[in-house]
Amino acid sequence: LLSPFTQPISSSEQEFADVVRRADILQRVIGSISSGVAREPLLTNILDSAVTLIEATHGTIGLVLQRGEVQVVRTVAAHNMPREELGAEMASGVGLAGRVLRDGKMIRLNRYGDLGIPTLPELANHSVIGVPIRWGDRMIGFFGLGNESPNRFSERDAETLELFAQYAAIAINNANLFEASQNALDEMRLLYETSQRIGLSADVGEVIDAYLDQVAVGGEYVCNIVLYEFD
Repeated sequence: LLSPFTQPISSSEQEFADVVRRADILQRVIGSISSGVAREPLLTNILDSAVTLIEATHGTIGLVLQRGEVQVVRTVAAHNMPREELGAEMASGVGLAGRVLRDGKMIRLNRYGDLGIPTLPELANHSVIGVPIRWGDRMIGFFGLGNESPNRFSERDAETLELFAQYAAIAINNANLFEASQNALDEMRLLYETSQRIGLSADVGEVIDAYLDQVAVGGEYVCNIVLYEFD
């Protein structure tokens, strides 16, 4: 019941409140992208923000990975999803992520069960929406949301999710650039340390040890070194 001093909120006031709420969430997402947070926590934050703004019940973000000659989508962020969903990999055409990977475009369905190969049959009656995360012309990830029946996603929801996908693309690309630069720095540091050890080596054995230590940093290897002695 409304008190005699309470005024009902008009539609224009509600629209204004929604715009302010939307701007606040998007501003916080933009701020998190530039904060230097690691990739997975950052993508989880972007996903949670999208779920809140669009008022979905669950969602995932996945990265496109190369597995031999085929591509898959690996889930790296999940909101209100079964535990086994995190880290799951979907091949082309499998599940919502695989469908978006195969078609390369947004998919919006009022019933998840209408997918050719759904991976979570318990969510068959949920509405779903999935969009590709692109960097340039290349699909680098997947962004998907779901909603319990009878809720349905609108065209505006689709546009909002595509905006979040752009933010996710920036976050993924920034993380990839940082990882690549960090790997390059690590490699340069290793080469410098190895050259220092070789330069200070007293005999051939110490040179070989320094070289093998450098090789072993990249993994486990079996190495054979042959020394030729000439008369």
